[in-house]
Amino acid sequence: MILLLLITLLCVIVAFVGGVSPEGLSNVFYAYYLVEFDFLARHLVIFIVGIGIVVIFFSRSKKFLKNLPVYIISVILGGSLLGYVLLCIIAVVQLNSMALVLDLHPQLAGMETDKSTIAKVLQVTNKAPEVIVADPKNIASAIATATSGTKNFYGKYALPSIPSFLILPVKESAGDLFFFDNTLVIGNFNAADMQVLSPLIGYQFVKSYFETRDIASYPKVTIMSNEEYGAKRKEEEDKKLLQIDEQQGRVNKGIATI
Repeated sequence: MILLLLITLLCVIVAFVGGVSPEGLSNVFYAYYLVEFDFLARHLVIFIVGIGIVVIFFSRSKKFLKNLPVYIISVILGGSLLGYVLLCIIAVVQLNSMALVLDLHPQLAGMETDKSTIAKVLQVTNKAPEVIVADPKNIASAIATATSGTKNFYGKYALPSIPSFLILPVKESAGDLFFFDNTLVIGNFNAADMQVLSPLIGYQFVKSYFETRDIASYPKVTIMSNEEYGAKRKEEEDKKLLQIDEQQGRVNKGIATI
């Protein structure tokens, strides 16, 4: 029983800190075992030593030695399966806790939702923020994933795999923007808010590419619909055609005077 609990705990720890999350996998359970086996392969010597210690500890029991291969295999498989179940339970608890915090008081989790305050922070920061656009129905999952990171199995696969019906819904009044740890999560897209924040975010991205240069001003960003964009492009093309006609007229006038 103790060994089973140890294997379960080890699998959970690996999913949080020790696993290298594979790319492009849609099957979460398969990805979980890939992470666990990858960790096992990279620490095989330690694992073998641990099994040896267990065998020595229980070597007095003839019944244990007789069923040793079956026992070890069943403990490893059972522990890894329990580890996966425990990860899902932890994920459900975290997601529902996040949903409650977002509904009651996002500032308790260190999140800023006020547009003006977010703009002031972006003006003084020296690093471009990570921008995440999330479905409003999955805002709790998006924020939990951002806080947990996506460089481990838990953040990359376990949290997003929890179905929405197991997560408490977040009220629309909770807000559209959530800023924390230099990460901006956007729920409902609000053109007025993004019109204010986009130049600040764009400036930081430009600055990150040209760190040694002084950027003269914030980029000009305009939020518009497809129809508005089409009308804008047509207006610009008409202006260019007018300029070409004017230049052509000057050339013709110059030729006529020769």
